[in-house]
Amino acid sequence: MTALLALLRAELSAAQRHGDIDSAADPERLAALLLTVVRGIEAVGKAGLDPETLRNIATGRGQARED
Repeated sequence: MTALLALLRAELSAAQRHGDIDSAADPERLAALLLTVVRGIEAVGKAGLDPETLRNIATGRGQARED
Protein backbone atom coordinates (compact mmCIF):
# COMPACT_ATOMS: atom_id res chain seq x y z
CA MET A 1 0.00 0.00 0.00
CA THR A 2 2.87 2.37 0.80
CA ALA A 3 4.33 1.93 -2.68
CA LEU A 4 0.99 2.73 -4.29
CA LEU A 5 0.60 5.87 -2.17
CA ALA A 6 4.12 6.94 -3.16
CA LEU A 7 3.32 6.41 -6.84
CA LEU A 8 0.09 8.39 -6.59
CA ARG A 9 1.86 11.16 -4.67
CA ALA A 10 4.55 11.38 -7.35
CA GLU A 11 1.99 11.56 -10.14
CA LEU A 12 -0.06 14.18 -8.33
CA SER A 13 3.09 16.25 -7.73
CA ALA A 14 3.88 16.02 -11.45
CA ALA A 15 0.34 17.19 -12.25
CA GLN A 16 0.91 20.15 -9.93
CA ARG A 17 4.15 21.05 -11.71
CA HIS A 18 2.28 20.97 -15.02
CA GLY A 19 -0.50 23.18 -13.66
CA ASP A 20 -3.21 20.51 -13.77
CA ILE A 21 -3.72 20.52 -10.00
CA ASP A 22 -3.61 23.51 -7.65
CA SER A 23 -0.05 23.93 -6.39
CA ALA A 24 -1.39 24.65 -2.88
CA ALA A 25 -2.95 21.18 -2.62
CA ASP A 26 -1.16 18.61 -0.47
CA PRO A 27 -0.14 15.68 -2.71
CA GLU A 28 0.12 13.35 0.30
CA ARG A 29 -3.49 14.00 1.31
CA LEU A 30 -4.72 13.87 -2.28
CA ALA A 31 -2.99 10.52 -2.79
CA ALA A 32 -4.63 9.12 0.35
CA LEU A 33 -8.03 10.43 -0.75
CA LEU A 34 -7.69 9.00 -4.24
CA LEU A 35 -6.61 5.60 -2.94
CA THR A 36 -9.50 5.58 -0.45
CA VAL A 37 -12.03 6.36 -3.17
CA VAL A 38 -10.64 3.74 -5.55
CA ARG A 39 -10.54 1.04 -2.86
CA GLY A 40 -14.05 2.03 -1.72
CA ILE A 41 -15.39 1.61 -5.24
CA GLU A 42 -13.67 -1.76 -5.39
CA ALA A 43 -15.23 -2.81 -2.07
CA VAL A 44 -18.78 -1.86 -2.98
CA GLY A 45 -18.35 -3.57 -6.33
CA LYS A 46 -17.41 -6.78 -4.56
CA ALA A 47 -20.42 -6.30 -2.27
CA GLY A 48 -22.71 -6.36 -5.28
CA LEU A 49 -23.25 -2.79 -6.49
CA ASP A 50 -24.05 -3.00 -10.19
CA PRO A 51 -21.31 -2.19 -12.75
CA GLU A 52 -23.22 0.70 -14.33
CA THR A 53 -23.51 2.50 -11.01
CA LEU A 54 -19.83 1.89 -10.31
CA ARG A 55 -18.91 3.43 -13.67
CA ASN A 56 -21.13 6.42 -12.94
CA ILE A 57 -19.47 6.93 -9.57
CA ALA A 58 -15.99 6.62 -11.05
CA THR A 59 -16.71 9.07 -13.84
CA GLY A 60 -18.74 11.49 -11.74
CA ARG A 61 -21.84 11.05 -13.91
CA GLY A 62 -24.30 10.38 -11.19
CA GLN A 63 -25.10 9.04 -7.80
CA ALA A 64 -25.50 5.48 -6.65
CA ARG A 65 -28.94 4.02 -7.24
CA GLU A 66 -31.11 3.34 -4.24
CA ASP A 67 -32.75 -0.07 -4.54
